[in-house]
Amino acid sequence: AQIIHHMQRKWAEKLRNSPKFWKPLYVRASCSEPGTATKLNLLVVGEVGDGKSTLINAFLPEGTEGAKAGLAARGLTKEITAYHWIPILGLQPVLYDSPGVGDQDVTIPSLIAQIEERLKETCSDNKFNAVLVTTPLVDVRVKLGAQVVRALIDKGFVSGNKWDNIILVGTKSDLATEEQLDFFRNELVREFFPLAPEGPKNPLFAIANKKDYTDVVKCILEIGKRPSHIEYKSPSAEQLSRLVAEKCGLELKAFEKELEDARQREAAATERAKKAEMKAAQYAPYEPFLRAFLPPGSAPVVGPYKGNRKNMGAPKTVDLSLPRQLFRKGPDEALRPGSRVRVKGLQGAQHYNDRQAYCVKWLDENGRWRVKLEDGDHEKEVDIRPDNVEHLMGHYTVAVTLSTPSDLEELDSEGYNGTLLKSACTEAGMAIERLKSMADVEDFYFTENDGKLTRKKEDLSFPVEAKITWILPPPLQSVSTSDALRNKKRLGLYFGGKWCPHCPPFSTRLKEFYATYTKSDPEFEVIYISSQRDSRCTAEQYFLKEHGDWLMMSCDDAAKVFQDLMCEFNLNGIPSFVIINKDGTFITEYGREIVQELPPHDVVQDKMFYDLPLGQEVELSKIGKKRSHLASLKHQRFTVRGFDQDGDPYVNLEDANGALQRHYIQPVKGASEEVSIEVLISSKDEAETELKAAIDKAQLSDGILADYMVVTDATKKTQKLGPGDMIPESMRYPVSAKLVFEKPKSCTS
Repeated sequence: AQIIHHMQRKWAEKLRNSPKFWKPLYVRASCSEPGTATKLNLLVVGEVGDGKSTLINAFLPEGTEGAKAGLAARGLTKEITAYHWIPILGLQPVLYDSPGVGDQDVTIPSLIAQIEERLKETCSDNKFNAVLVTTPLVDVRVKLGAQVVRALIDKGFVSGNKWDNIILVGTKSDLATEEQLDFFRNELVREFFPLAPEGPKNPLFAIANKKDYTDVVKCILEIGKRPSHIEYKSPSAEQLSRLVAEKCGLELKAFEKELEDARQREAAATERAKKAEMKAAQYAPYEPFLRAFLPPGSAPVVGPYKGNRKNMGAPKTVDLSLPRQLFRKGPDEALRPGSRVRVKGLQGAQHYNDRQAYCVKWLDENGRWRVKLEDGDHEKEVDIRPDNVEHLMGHYTVAVTLSTPSDLEELDSEGYNGTLLKSACTEAGMAIERLKSMADVEDFYFTENDGKLTRKKEDLSFPVEAKITWILPPPLQSVSTSDALRNKKRLGLYFGGKWCPHCPPFSTRLKEFYATYTKSDPEFEVIYISSQRDSRCTAEQYFLKEHGDWLMMSCDDAAKVFQDLMCEFNLNGIPSFVIINKDGTFITEYGREIVQELPPHDVVQDKMFYDLPLGQEVELSKIGKKRSHLASLKHQRFTVRGFDQDGDPYVNLEDANGALQRHYIQPVKGASEEVSIEVLISSKDEAETELKAAIDKAQLSDGILADYMVVTDATKKTQKLGPGDMIPESMRYPVSAKLVFEKPKSCTS
C-alpha cells in the first residue's frame, strides 16, 4: 500500500499514460488464458456523452480497435457492437456498446427496437447476463437513458430476480464533488432501483471515471457468481410508448407507430443475417478448396456475415420502387389578400423595414397594397408599393370577426368546422379543406376596435378581430415519374431534412454543383427524399426555398421507403447523397463527399457518377490519407475484377486491403479524349479578363493549363496557338477562342 501510494504521488503522469499500471492489481494478476474463461455478455446503455464507450475501451486487449469515444454532437456509436475485454478471474466479459439515447441519427424508438432484438436472443451463448446503465455523477438525477432502461425492465424482463442483473454506473467521478457522490450513493441508487419486495436486496452500483474502473470490475465479478440470464418478452408498443413517449417529449401515437416500424425493420434485418450465416456455414467446408483458386493474399470466397466485405461478385443492385408521381417546383403564387409579406426598402419610414405584415386589399387608385403590420402593441394599416414588400411564400393570414364571447367559444370549440372560420376563409379566397388537411398554425392574435393588439383571450372588448396565420405548403407540380426520368440514366438520391443543421449548407452546395454539372451531364437527375422528422409543410417549404430545380418524393411516399433505403445503402445519418443508375445498379454512397470536395468539372471528366462494368480499365486518381500507402500507384492502370456486398469495386491490386471506394478510381480515358472550353472575346483589352472568367465558371482545378487554343475571328480566319502564344494582331475582334485540355498522367484532374 505504501509503495502504491508513493507511485501515485511521484509517478502520476506515468500512471495516467500507462493503463497497465493503474488497472487493479487483481485484474492483471488473475487474467485467465484466452479460450478458458466463461463468457459474460453485458449490454451498456446510456445517453450520448455519458462515457459508455470510454468505459468499454478501458480493458480491451492491447492492439484491439476500441469503440469510438469522445465528444460529438450527433453521437459516435450508431449500432450495437460487441467488444471483448481481457479475461478476469475465469470470466470473459463481452461488452456491447449501444447508441446513446439522444443520438440525432438513431431515434429512441429505433434504439429500443435494437436493444429488444438483442435481448430476445434464444441461444444461451448469446443471452445477456446483465445491463450496465451509465449516468454522469455531476448531473445528480436519473437521466433519460436510465429511465428508458427502467421502462424496458418493468415491462419486458420476465425473470423473478430481474433487478439483480442491473448495474448502475455513475461515471465522471473525477468531476464530481463529495456532496454529489453522497447524493448518488444515498438518493439516486434508491430512486433508480425499486423498493422491496420487487427490487434487489443488494443493488449493484459503481462509481467510476476514466482513470479508475475498480467498482465496475467488482460488480462484473459479482454478476459472474449469478448464473441466471436475462429473459425478455417484448411488451406491446402501446404499453411501452405510454411509459417512454412523455419522458422524451414526443407525441404518443407518433412514438408508438415509429416503435412498431422499427421493430419490424430490426426483425427483418435479424432474419436476413441468420440466413446469410446459415449459407456461409453450408459453404464453410469447401472454403480451402475455393481458396486455392484465388490469387495469393486474396480473401476467402465465403466467410461470416458481419464484416465479410471481400466477397467479390456482380455490381450491387437495389430495388428502388419509385412512386408513380414525383414533385417539381411550380410557378410562384401571386400576392392576394391574406398573403404574408416582409416590408423592405422604405426610406421615409425605415422603422417598418423587416417587419412582417399581411395584405388587406389592392388599391387601384394608387397602385399599392394596403397591409396591416404590428406597430408596438397595436396593428397599423399602411399603403406600400409592390416593390417594397417581399412575398413570404406559403404564409397566409385570415381575419375572423368575433362579435360576442360566444363567437370566441365557437372558434375555440369548432375550429375548422365552425361557420365563422369557413365564411372568413371563403371571403379571403382560401379553401378551408386545404387548411384543414395540410397547414400548421403559425400565429394567433386579436385586434380590438382601437387597433390594440393582444394574444390573450381574457378581458377582450368585443367586437374583436381574430387574426390566424397559417403556413401552407408551397405550390408543387405533380409529374409522372416515367416522364420526369424519360431521358435520365443516373440518379442522385438526396436523403435530408430541414431539422438537421448540416442539410441546409449541403443543399446550397448541391444547388450550385447541380447547375454546373448537369450542363455537361444532362442524363443525371436528383431526387430529394425527406426525413420523417420534418412535417409535410416544413419539408415542402424547405424544398421550395433552398433546393435546386430537381425532383422531390412526396412525404407520404418518402415515409414508406426512407428507412429501408438508408439501411440498404448502409447510411448512418443525413445529409447523404447516393448515386445509382436508373435501373438500380449501385454506383457510390459517397456523393456528399464528392460534391463538397471536388469541382463539377473533375466529376464529369473522371466519370465519378458512372458505374464501372467488370473488366473496365481504371486508374487510382484520388487516393486519400487513409490509403496513403497507395499514393505511389496513382495513374497506374488496373482492371475492375468484382464488387463487394456494399457495391465498392475491387481492382487487380493485392496491396489494396479490400475494395476501394468509388471516388478513389476513375476510368482510363481513350487517347483521343480531351476537355475544351469555348469563350467569345469581345476586344483585345478584355481578352485576359474574359478568359479567366470562363475558366472560373468551368470550375477547373488550380494549376491546370491549356495544351493549345484554337481562335477564330470575325472573318472566319482560324489559327492554332500553343501555350503562352498571344492572339495575333491581325485577328479581327470579336474572336471565338477554344481552349483544349488534354488530361496529363502526372496530374489528378
